[in-house]
Amino acid sequence: MKIMQSSLCLDSFLFEMKGIGPVRASKYEELWGIRTVRDLLLFSPARYKENADVLESELTQELIGERICLEGEIYSTSVMNFGRKRSVLYVRIFFLGQKVCVSFFNQGYRKKQFVLGDKIRVEGKVNYKNGWRLDAPTVFRKDDYVAGFLRPVYPKSEGLPSSLTKSLVTQALPLINELEEDIPIQFLQKANVPNLQESVSILHRPSSYEELATAKRRLALSELLGVQSQRASAQKSNEVNPVRFSYEDQREALSLLPFRLTKDQQEVLHEWIRVLSKGERLQCLLHGEVGSGKTAIVFVLAVLVARKGWQVALLAPTEILARQHLVCFQKWLQSTSIQCSWLDTSAEIVVGTHALLNLNIRFKNLKLVLFDEQQRFGVRQKKDLIEKGSRPHVISMSATPIPRTLAWSYFGSLRPYFLSERIGKDIPIHTRVFLKQEWNDQAKKIIPFLEKGEQLFVVVPRIEGEDGVELLAQEMSKTLWSQFSFRIIHGRLENNIIHSAIDDFKSKRVSILFCTTILEVGVDLPAINHMMVYGADRLGLSSLHQLRGRLARGLESKEGFCQFFSDNKDSVERLSVLEKYQSGFEVAAADLRHRGPGELLGTEQHGRGFFQYFDPLRDEDLINLLAEFEDN
Repeated sequence: MKIMQSSLCLDSFLFEMKGIGPVRASKYEELWGIRTVRDLLLFSPARYKENADVLESELTQELIGERICLEGEIYSTSVMNFGRKRSVLYVRIFFLGQKVCVSFFNQGYRKKQFVLGDKIRVEGKVNYKNGWRLDAPTVFRKDDYVAGFLRPVYPKSEGLPSSLTKSLVTQALPLINELEEDIPIQFLQKANVPNLQESVSILHRPSSYEELATAKRRLALSELLGVQSQRASAQKSNEVNPVRFSYEDQREALSLLPFRLTKDQQEVLHEWIRVLSKGERLQCLLHGEVGSGKTAIVFVLAVLVARKGWQVALLAPTEILARQHLVCFQKWLQSTSIQCSWLDTSAEIVVGTHALLNLNIRFKNLKLVLFDEQQRFGVRQKKDLIEKGSRPHVISMSATPIPRTLAWSYFGSLRPYFLSERIGKDIPIHTRVFLKQEWNDQAKKIIPFLEKGEQLFVVVPRIEGEDGVELLAQEMSKTLWSQFSFRIIHGRLENNIIHSAIDDFKSKRVSILFCTTILEVGVDLPAINHMMVYGADRLGLSSLHQLRGRLARGLESKEGFCQFFSDNKDSVERLSVLEKYQSGFEVAAADLRHRGPGELLGTEQHGRGFFQYFDPLRDEDLINLLAEFEDN
């Protein structure tokens, strides 16, 4: 039996409201997570339309095509039917002595709503065809239409028109006063946002975009508090036995590195050691600039864990990257008895690719799991490796810098840590963006550098075809660069061929390495100063920044020179961000503005994603306020 409307409260189910039954109510929950009246009030409109000014002068030819609002008196209504299901309702009104026809398609049932002699306020697009007309009209009660105010337009889906949501929200609005404020007033004042009741009211009936922005920031604050509360609860269930490392243990592990850690590295490592000593399970995301030294600090932690008698697993997405880690770790461990091996679980540190996930790979005492380029692994794959240990600590690494607020909001209970300093000298990488037509001119200019023995990366996103790496390499080797030796690497080649090409380039037996974006992950060659990227418009800004990070690596490097070539002027403007910024975090912020969080992170969280209101670029200060809120 339908519950009486007067008994509605915030916790009432949606199907208890007038005009909706259980079937459509279940669709609201499935699509948008709306189960109760409270959920409905906190549901954000998809967009807003700004009310036009109410016209107070006669219609003229200059207004044709404009969307306007006018008020007139109904003098005639009629319905014309076309076949069984098609019809047009004509409502004719007097407006300042002019006759205006308002047409509603397939809405003949509304004829009774328009009573002769009544005044109506209607918004629509002005047209003139056998008289004045208003197309695509919307009718309002006089009190419901205020010029300049914003009118919410709610999301729609099959069987759930925007008008239904609007009707339900209208029913729910009187219950706004029952919403309880859960944030102390001093924090609301510090964030410069209205209280919850006022914010929800503004959300559905804003008077301006400025007012709407403050309301959304208030609702974003609630979202952040809710997420942080969930994370705090999850952290309580992640308690493990404390692990403490003596000062001598730490000093010996650090002495294995051939360089001193940067300030960023020291701070992150000390925080990890502090977390482990408190008996918390470490589950974190480590990301930052290419060359900022992520490998170095996970190596130090791996050594500390291995010396306690436990095992470490390092999973990388490609064999090139995994074997690079293996060689690096083995080199640094030469003076110790700690074994680092390829897929051999009798060793303390085990390195591998997806083969580590094999059911036959078993660990004796897995205590630390390291994922490199973590975004390239699925949730299931990560879980398979983690479950090979008994609640091991987990560090997920990414070389794609992500704005701090975006990392915080998208990676759940993974607390983010950041490295922004490159190891060694602060070597600049000069970046220029060109149209593809300028390729040959720039290719000629690089010849003197190649003749002096300097080397060049040429990156091409595609393997085959007219714009592919194979064809470009053939063309350049027969024309402008015919005197220089080269090799090609891409993802379809056998690993031994790739390794051979890299070895040739590293030993300077070849001058030019043509490659795809395989270079982005794991090809670590020091002291290369030149890069040309053909078809750069096919790649995101963060990927391009990561590619240029392959230049000027190592303590003996000189400044780098990177050139991006694009098909069109529009993308040249987008890529010019890379000329302006050296910092990966600034580049990532620009990429976020251009592509949105879902595409930037390689997730499917488009549109609303995890949050309706939180904006990782606009609301960074709210993250800081949240930390202060927790401390108090």
